Amino acid sequence: MQKLMKYISIFSFLGLISTSWISCTKDSDITDATEMGPGSNNNWENSCACLNEIYPVQNLNQTEIEALLFMREEEKLARDVYAHFYKTWDHHVFDNITNSEDQHISLVSCLMEKYDLEEQEAYLKEGVFLNDHLRELYENLISIGEKSLVDAFYVGATIEDVDIYDLENYDIPEIDNADIQAVFAELTKGSRNHMRAFTKNLTNLGTTYEAQYIDNDQLDSIINSS
Repeated sequence: MQKLMKYISIFSFLGLISTSWISCTKDSDITDATEMGPGSNNNWENSCACLNEIYPVQNLNQTEIEALLFMREEEKLARDVYAHFYKTWDHHVFDNITNSEDQHISLVSCLMEKYDLEEQEAYLKEGVFLNDHLRELYENLISIGEKSLVDAFYVGATIEDVDIYDLENYDIPEIDNADIQAVFAELTKGSRNHMRAFTKNLTNLGTTYEAQYIDNDQLDSIINSS
């Protein structure tokens, strides 16, 4: 398990995150769909329009291009894993967070469209990735999470643990476009929400999640915040 978890960190997405939240407008923040039900599909559309209207088009450097392309697949990895676990375990948390990851994918896709970055449609099917390492990682995560519902929740918490750690510890000053920073900030917010959901369900099943990348104090802060 530990060897695999270290393997996850190697292929986690690149990103730059500020410690403060970056909102799109006062009335239309980029939102997360973790606890939202039907009718929330318009949120990402509003956020996409907001990103286009509020943030100017800026030149992209190679680091920003690579980060967006990889982010798109990284979010898809999380979405595909959670979608598979929902079909396997029929637990609503996986369904809710799958919808949230769909929203995050759409936000990154919005930026890709804004900057004329081509998306490959061939890999849109579940479990299909352009990145060979992500495909192998997906298969490993599925194998672990199919063992039990506890393992599935633990995999989910680990994915969010890695995402939060990487977003807060990668130092990439080359990523300075305001719209990219806004989306990356929202993805961190989403990961914190997802972490709370997974750890709550692990507690309900009589176990706890041990932080592997962020420290325990930060994990406790996330769990006890809203």
